[in-house]
Amino acid sequence: MVKTRLSIMALLDVSYFESILKVMQGISEKVALVHRDILTQRYSLVCYSGYRKMGERSLLAPVFPNVRGISAAARFGWYYLVCPLLDLLLALLAINCTKTRFAVFIASSCLDALVGLLLRRTRLVGKVIYWAMDWLSLSRFRTDIGLEKLGTFVLFQHMDRFCAEHCDGTWDATGRIGRAREALARVLRNPIRYMQHEVVYPPVVDFQSKIFEETRKPVVLLVGRGLREGEGTDLAIEGISSLLSRGFEVKFMIVSGSGTNLPDREKILDYARRCGVEKQVTIRGYVPTSELRQIIQNSTCGLSVFRDPNHVSNFAFPGKVVLYLESGLPVIVSKTSALATDIEGSNAGVAIEYQKNEFVQAFLEILSCEPKFRLGVAKFVQTRLSGERVTKCLLSMVALI
Repeated sequence: MVKTRLSIMALLDVSYFESILKVMQGISEKVALVHRDILTQRYSLVCYSGYRKMGERSLLAPVFPNVRGISAAARFGWYYLVCPLLDLLLALLAINCTKTRFAVFIASSCLDALVGLLLRRTRLVGKVIYWAMDWLSLSRFRTDIGLEKLGTFVLFQHMDRFCAEHCDGTWDATGRIGRAREALARVLRNPIRYMQHEVVYPPVVDFQSKIFEETRKPVVLLVGRGLREGEGTDLAIEGISSLLSRGFEVKFMIVSGSGTNLPDREKILDYARRCGVEKQVTIRGYVPTSELRQIIQNSTCGLSVFRDPNHVSNFAFPGKVVLYLESGLPVIVSKTSALATDIEGSNAGVAIEYQKNEFVQAFLEILSCEPKFRLGVAKFVQTRLSGERVTKCLLSMVALI
């Protein structure tokens, strides 16, 4: 890839930031990345000249005290006030350290896009791209709305729309995000006036598939930050119990990424005991990246299903799906997922309703045709998750092509 004199600053709080970083490094003279680790809440600022690291700073986000009488709304408000201020601080630090007016500013949330618009107003950055990785729908609160959550919804919608109309480019991580935004605008009879609008999937740069061993035991893998009911654990346990009764030796591995002493851990193991599959279930906490890649490659399929059709991951591009696909692993996703049609159309996996019979059928389909599905994953990554798409959109933003 040809280098340009382009300079990019990115504020990203997504787990797959490394692939985005590699794409930016491939075309930029300077890159500054401000990243918030979702698990540790640690902020880091890393500056690069091409692929060479020039400097790094990190700090922990202040934690609002969990004191009796302090409402959840106050803690929520504190969090969403402090995070953008820390992002602004690190962005200013990057500008000062590199002595650079960055040509492009990329933000993965509307709060960070507001930081970018402020920096553009002061002429410290050039173009601002709002890469919307998530969407907050009112139905995600179900019936438990309340004044606080309604206020959160209204505030998010105002910020999202403001950023979509004032940023130089709005990229939606899935088409469903844009459709939801535009549907709300139609209800309000106030169409959105984008400056530039694209659907840009996050890239997969380091694709590593592996020739699987047909003699290995089948493994269903679930990678996630929590072990909550309704996010695949109960469905997989019930499904594996059914598969065992039909003579299939299947393992279920959960990699939570945040320690093994989680409150729901014992709940899950107790449920596995009641279903008679305790020996089939393994729960791991934090796993180094290299080991996680090996675990994913040695599994049969990855799970990303949710009982709630309005779950955040059905709007966004889930980090766990990126992890599965970049290691060549076929996936089982919810039919309500924004990616369901694309994944099934490429034979990269199977989309199901949140039902045991559908999970069992999907698993057996992947198990019986694993080579076909692994080839489908490679096709999906090469055609839909290519870094070239991000590169093209970036260069067109600054009129370098």
